[in-house]
Amino acid sequence: MPPFERSKILVVEPKWTGHYPMFAALTAEALRTLSPSVTLSLTVESCDEPGCMAGLAAASVTDRVEVRRSLPNLTGGYSPVTEAGGRLEWSLIAEEVARIKPDMIVLPSADAVACVRPGRRPSQINAATIAGCVHGARFGYGGRGLRFLLRREWMRRRWRQSGIHLGSMDPIAVRNRGSLSLRILPHPLSMRSESPTASRSLPLNEQFGKRRVILAIGEHSNRKRTDRLILGWPDPAPENAVLVVAGRRGAEVDDALESRRGDLESGRIVSIDRTLSTPEFDGLLERADVTTAIYQQHVGISGVVFDAARLGTAVLASQEGGIGHMVKEHGLGRVIPSADDAVLAAALADVASEDPRTNPALRDAFVKTGSKASVAEAWERLIPRTHRV
Repeated sequence: MPPFERSKILVVEPKWTGHYPMFAALTAEALRTLSPSVTLSLTVESCDEPGCMAGLAAASVTDRVEVRRSLPNLTGGYSPVTEAGGRLEWSLIAEEVARIKPDMIVLPSADAVACVRPGRRPSQINAATIAGCVHGARFGYGGRGLRFLLRREWMRRRWRQSGIHLGSMDPIAVRNRGSLSLRILPHPLSMRSESPTASRSLPLNEQFGKRRVILAIGEHSNRKRTDRLILGWPDPAPENAVLVVAGRRGAEVDDALESRRGDLESGRIVSIDRTLSTPEFDGLLERADVTTAIYQQHVGISGVVFDAARLGTAVLASQEGGIGHMVKEHGLGRVIPSADDAVLAAALADVASEDPRTNPALRDAFVKTGSKASVAEAWERLIPRTHRV
């Protein structure tokens, strides 16, 4: 009998911002290949705050997965990676577990809940049947000072004590896991894809014409430092290329755009300051000649890199961390030191005229690891057979 065939699986995600809900939806779809009973629980339908991705995530799954919009909204969209933040998430998850009564619980983002000591976890939660993915790269890296190292070791100890079966999509974090039991998880990739003709006819893309499109897409938080891309874009801006900044942005990005007011008015820099729909996200990413993932203070992995690989778009990325490792290992594009402004400016001038070198064969093999079957098998391996229902 195939594993999980008779298990009732609950995929529960109390966070509603960033990539978390979409990752949960893709994970639930993949797990449906293992079990006929998969429930995806997301935040309540009334969540209309800027950046709320739960509605887009719910709409992206097929009717093979039962979707529940029942979890209360966390203030700000997520909780801190602390014991208090984890206990808050557990309180929401425990209520959903009591309603669904699953055989197995899958936590697409387990960073905070895994910080909770077993004695402070809800009594009805059995860690032996819980699998979770940790996203924070902190525990896999060093060289950032004593405070960073102390925080890293605290997280490692708490995650070991939790008893939850943990995985990570960051190969460097897995390699540097120390005594923490941590398995690699592939990033699930939707196989949806627009045709090139459909992509170019998307209203957002019509303004670009035949110019090269260099894209910065996603949420432009302070740690990603998208302002440096804007300031590093050639000045005067090239006529044959356009820099597109798409997704919600912070004050630093606003200031950088204001400093390039002339290029904004001439359409040589384009800003789209809102949460993108799934067709808009895919359409922009597929239309782009090059997408960027140069994040000075974000050293883990990036969903943008995975989606760029899926759509065959070259990447200009940070050389550090999991992002740089994946781009180099799988032939996805070019990497540069993220903190060097002169190197960044030179690289942007390069990609404004030609694509970085890629390896399509390596990229295609990498994309296959994100198939539903591959993702489901990886989650299945997280939980030892002795603990399965």
